[in-house]
Amino acid sequence: MKISTQKGFTLIELLVVISIIGLLSSVVLASVSTAREKGRVAAGRTFDGHTFQAFAAEAYAIFDFDDGVVPPTDKSGNSITLGCTATAPTSYSTPTSDLIKGRALSLVPGRSCSSTTAPKYNFSPSTGSASVWVRPRALGSGGGDNHVAYTRAAWIILLPDGKVSINAFPGAVFSSNTALSLNTWSHVLITWNGAVSKLYINGKLDTTGGDLAISTAVAGSIYVGGWGGTTGGGVSLDGLVDQFVIYTQSITADSQAAEIYAAGLPTHTLADAQ
Repeated sequence: MKISTQKGFTLIELLVVISIIGLLSSVVLASVSTAREKGRVAAGRTFDGHTFQAFAAEAYAIFDFDDGVVPPTDKSGNSITLGCTATAPTSYSTPTSDLIKGRALSLVPGRSCSSTTAPKYNFSPSTGSASVWVRPRALGSGGGDNHVAYTRAAWIILLPDGKVSINAFPGAVFSSNTALSLNTWSHVLITWNGAVSKLYINGKLDTTGGDLAISTAVAGSIYVGGWGGTTGGGVSLDGLVDQFVIYTQSITADSQAAEIYAAGLPTHTLADAQ
């Protein structure tokens, strides 16, 4: 009878190998997760860029916050002037880890900028769009909903569960199916045409609502943040906003968003969105 002299792996050696494989797997998964997040933001930025290029000439108000000035400067050419609360929001220089370069506006409850007498020329409240980038630090600040912006037609509100609510008075009120993540940039676009309104999250149609039913008489307000204090109604978002633009046109059919997303997906899935 022959006795084999070949040695197998010891238990310790097997455990070491398994540990190394587990470590490498976690590194790969973390890299894929980061790439996926960058691809998601890149898709939203591609959609935002196409929207801006298509309607820039028809923009009613453009606040990109890149000049670091508070109150923010309107760059649409309409010279819309905003005033801020006594304790104003602050300009925030975004690090590269935020995936969006330049500056943003940092909001907390009790701080906001607004105009309640924005001129009504070149603007029909029954038709339009509004686009904004949002990066929430916290949800439910002040014990309730947090207001991101008012677009002259409807409030863009972040609910305590992270979903986006579109609230028009006395028109449509509806919420997104998608919840925004904390400490992550997300792109929100609302468009309306006098019959229906649509909400896009990161370049994809999320949900639709009814006519915003806004009248010219009450279409003179623009807010970045809420109108209230630190608790109760109208509390501002606790987070960052960037590239807030109001357009005088509605975007086209849902296929536009799908085509823009599909065109950018192959190059942006593993892209560096910085």
